[in-house]
Amino acid sequence: MKLLKDIQKIILIFSFIFTVSSGLLLAQEELLVKRQTVFEFAKEPTITKKEDQFYIEFETKSFCDVTVSIEDENGDIVRHLASGVLGKRVSPSFQANSLKQSVGWDGKNDRGEYIKDFNTVVVRVSLGLTPMFDKNLYWEPKRRQGREAPIMQATPEGVYVYDGGTAIDFVKLYNHNGDYIKTVYPFPGDKIKDVKGLNQHTFPDGKTLPQKPTYLRQTFLTSGNDYGYSNRKKYAVEGLPSAFGSAHYGMEGYASSILAVNNGKIALGMKYLFRFATDGTSGGMEVEGPAVALFDTDRNKKVSAIVPRSACLSPDGKTLYLTAYHFCRYGKASADIILSGDWHTYHCVLKMDLAGEKSPELFVGSLELDKYGSDDKSLFVPTNVTVDKEGRVYVSDYMNDRVQIFSPEGKLLKSLAVTSPSQVSIHAKTQEIFVFSSIVYTDGRGGGIKRKTPFKSGITVFEEFSKAGKKYEVPFPKEFTNYRESDWYLGGMGFPICGIVTTDGTETNIWLSMELIAANVMSTGKGAGDIPSSNIKVYTLKDKTLVEKADFEKEVTKKNINVFPATYNRQRLYVNPKNQKLYISECRYNYIGKAFKDIREIDPITGAIRKIEIPFDAEDMCFDQKGFAYLRTLSTVVRYDISTNPWTEVPWDYGMENPKVHTDTGSARKESTAISAIELHGGGDWHTGGMFVNSKGHIAVGLVTARTAESNAIGKGFKPVMYPGRSIGGRGGNVAISVYDQFGKVINEDFIPGLANNSYGVGLDNSGNLYLMSSGTRIYDNKPYYLRESGSMMKFKPNKGKIISVGSGDIPITLPNANFLKEPFDIADPSYGNAWVTGAEWMFGGVGFSGKNAGVGCSCWNARMGFDYFNRSFAPEIDRYSVAVLDDEGNLILRIGQYGNGDSQGPKSIAPLGGDEVGLVHGAYLATLTDKFVFIADPASQRIVSVKLDYAKSHKQKLPIEK
Repeated sequence: MKLLKDIQKIILIFSFIFTVSSGLLLAQEELLVKRQTVFEFAKEPTITKKEDQFYIEFETKSFCDVTVSIEDENGDIVRHLASGVLGKRVSPSFQANSLKQSVGWDGKNDRGEYIKDFNTVVVRVSLGLTPMFDKNLYWEPKRRQGREAPIMQATPEGVYVYDGGTAIDFVKLYNHNGDYIKTVYPFPGDKIKDVKGLNQHTFPDGKTLPQKPTYLRQTFLTSGNDYGYSNRKKYAVEGLPSAFGSAHYGMEGYASSILAVNNGKIALGMKYLFRFATDGTSGGMEVEGPAVALFDTDRNKKVSAIVPRSACLSPDGKTLYLTAYHFCRYGKASADIILSGDWHTYHCVLKMDLAGEKSPELFVGSLELDKYGSDDKSLFVPTNVTVDKEGRVYVSDYMNDRVQIFSPEGKLLKSLAVTSPSQVSIHAKTQEIFVFSSIVYTDGRGGGIKRKTPFKSGITVFEEFSKAGKKYEVPFPKEFTNYRESDWYLGGMGFPICGIVTTDGTETNIWLSMELIAANVMSTGKGAGDIPSSNIKVYTLKDKTLVEKADFEKEVTKKNINVFPATYNRQRLYVNPKNQKLYISECRYNYIGKAFKDIREIDPITGAIRKIEIPFDAEDMCFDQKGFAYLRTLSTVVRYDISTNPWTEVPWDYGMENPKVHTDTGSARKESTAISAIELHGGGDWHTGGMFVNSKGHIAVGLVTARTAESNAIGKGFKPVMYPGRSIGGRGGNVAISVYDQFGKVINEDFIPGLANNSYGVGLDNSGNLYLMSSGTRIYDNKPYYLRESGSMMKFKPNKGKIISVGSGDIPITLPNANFLKEPFDIADPSYGNAWVTGAEWMFGGVGFSGKNAGVGCSCWNARMGFDYFNRSFAPEIDRYSVAVLDDEGNLILRIGQYGNGDSQGPKSIAPLGGDEVGLVHGAYLATLTDKFVFIADPASQRIVSVKLDYAKSHKQKLPIEK
């Protein structure tokens, strides 16, 4: 029997070696999971003591991943001893190519201090890291996303809401009273397989996944005007610009300006149509439809799009009506490029087959730009279209002060007189006609048309169609009336108010939403910061007055969640290992919108959120094992004890006094005085690259230093070692990573010479090895990874690595030839050109996001890696909807996650996924609480996903104590 086991063991070992050796022939072998999945002990752990050393010995049944820790009586880890995949390439604590292991421990904790009482600790040996969805944190589905007034559509099952902008979009369903039901877009994880027409990609491990084709890789929607490289497979309009720069590379863009829902079908659209179903599938349709915008040429003879702002579907869900082709010069609104003049409208309603391939055709009005009238066949700024249950079409003819009612064939049936009708909504039960009156901006500075009569705010209720007599008027709540006509309208689409009527069969409810708009168009005379903003409010109609029933903004605020998303949707996460709390920063202030004045503390167990004001507006932060917080500006790091209120500074021995510590360069900055802060030898960039403090208290800090071409001096007296092929490129200057000890004394000023563009998070182990997520795109078989905006994970030992670049204009000393090292390049980056990474322990590609990698773009939209005290790296794989977990030798242990929206919350949720149940749409920012949790910020599902870490098998044993 023993001989048989030995033979099986030998076969297993040679099988593993052959598999790895064969895998090395694959250029992307590093992207494949390395561990074997039999998580059993062939021999359970034993502990022996020899002199001052303990030895933990065990044998596994496969080359799985193993984690060894020393824990106190509370189960907290006092020494992170070893972790990694067994096999050919292993952590220094393990033996290579062996199932038998002997791990030594010197009796010390992570900080190098001897354990005082060995009776208080146990040894844990665990096999098979096993993640599982825990809960949603920082999640409130009533949180607002965009600055435009959310678009609402009443249906029998409830109210659908499109809320989008700043590159992220949602379609959510609420009941008639405002209670959340589900998210329809982003698509549910259990339905996406039934969405037709999505781009697909097959990965090296054979897995095929749908791809988000936009430049930022954040959405499937290809309908918008400002999301960059949409890569639409068909229907593309030749000569139409992407408006790539006008929305800051998609970061300020919109995917849709309309929402239409009926009979289980949904239409979104802006330039193009995007269609799907209320069940989260595409309803049998191809999601991408034809153009719905109207196209003209601008003063430079370039094609430009004027897009619809209102749409509805016929009762059978087959016919789509579109209107409000309106362009307001000083708004973001409806055109890619400004046409000659400031104000333009197609005064028409169009119709089309929702599932068809033909662009919309004229239903009523004129397809001649700026041609309007007041006769029965004409319209003058039509702002909204809706239908009743019989399919009659209602059009709010804003400047003509009327609502026109047409048959499905386009015959005028009736006309209702009402001042400045901006929207029409039909009561589902009574079929009464609710006409909403509010301002629509039609005037631009130097152009446009002013109203002859003032607009009014409120609701006019008419009887159902057969009678259509005026019944009564209902005034708006005050905050929805604070608008004035202005030729300085800024920032929006010109339609600041959205309203609908809905009913559950008993009560009649009015839903109102409001655009976030500049102060110069408000009637209050106050500054923009003094004007109360509003999300969605739900009112019950009683005795011809509106009685507030729900306020989405108040419900979000009550949970201590920021009402609006962070600038560029950057949700950086941090964990305090001492109090085991999670912290989130959401940048809002300068420097370029990337500083924060407060953070949210989140209890991972209860989900409770607490807002904390910090001493100054910081650009980044981190924590050490003592619980000290490290706040940084672009060039300063200050350390604090957060157990006091207010926080107390913990000065550095080698620090310097700074009387005015701040990041924000504007008047709104928040300053503090530092007694003794680390003064970095760098200035600033659009983000600074990350920080991490190891168990010894040593801190790695990413920074950007100014270039001085004449002397090659960078920053505050710092002169880097120059060599042929060293790039000093990067937006704003040379990129460097510096390491300081626990006293603030510099250990290494320039850990990885030649690092260009930036890092996206760093880690530092107790041996002084550096881990980072670089912007450089990994090269395989002489080709960059297919997602050009992705970066690469790397590990370096101190003073061992450097990067040698070819082709960049920021290389002061060029290489003698382009094939200098006579081997394939390792990474590609606009700041590097192509580059060799020499001295790296390992690399791992296809992670993170760097907008600069495309040769055009911005690094404002990005991602962050995570790192734990077992020296494991957690890297966001944006295009795989996953997080790659790597051991300290670069072995891929496993992947956490799969595609899923915010409703994927475990096996009993409304969108279960199976597997680890971790659903992600754009899981970009990471933090870890070692061996307990991984936290993933996913702005595209408006949540932080808490992932519980466990193991398939664990063995605990007390130490042998000599008597």
